[in-house]
Amino acid sequence: MKPMRAPRCRGSAATVLRAPPGAVPVGQPQIEYSELSDQWTPVASVLRCVIEDGGPDYETSIWIDDRQLSLREFGRLLSTYNGWGMRIAFVPDDEIDWDPEIRVWEKKR
Repeated sequence: MKPMRAPRCRGSAATVLRAPPGAVPVGQPQIEYSELSDQWTPVASVLRCVIEDGGPDYETSIWIDDRQLSLREFGRLLSTYNGWGMRIAFVPDDEIDWDPEIRVWEKKR
């Protein structure tokens, strides 16, 4: 079975993809609520967030800024980037404000 590929972006979205990912400065809102789509949306293409089990019945939730999002709300936020790729770097919760060094390694057989 062939792996699925995301659709290619065209037009202004393709131009944005060629630019380095951007983040808002620490202390500035990273997400905003869209009345039009009735969901939270990212302000930039990089999000700093913390994963917790503070939802109902210890369900995993995602904190962005001072806002707790359920997995459903976070999934809707991600839908803003449907068709795009994503990299996730897990870091200690007190180190989300800096860019970790990413090392590529191969699993030993």
